[in-house]
Amino acid sequence: MLGTRSETSRTGHYCPVSGWWTAAGSDAMPRLIVKGEIMPAVGGTAVLWILKPAQAPGRSGAL
Repeated sequence: MLGTRSETSRTGHYCPVSGWWTAAGSDAMPRLIVKGEIMPAVGGTAVLWILKPAQAPGRSGAL
């Protein structure tokens, strides 16, 4: 999509916005990281973190 960009941050930097973040190139589960926290390493390795897009509120699909 034109005009969209993903929020990113690197290990050791302060988290710019609270949300669910995924580590680029990693099979690690998304992590909830709060604004102002230090972005963590994954398995002792520095990574690029990508903020997952916000999901619309509503039903989670659970029965």
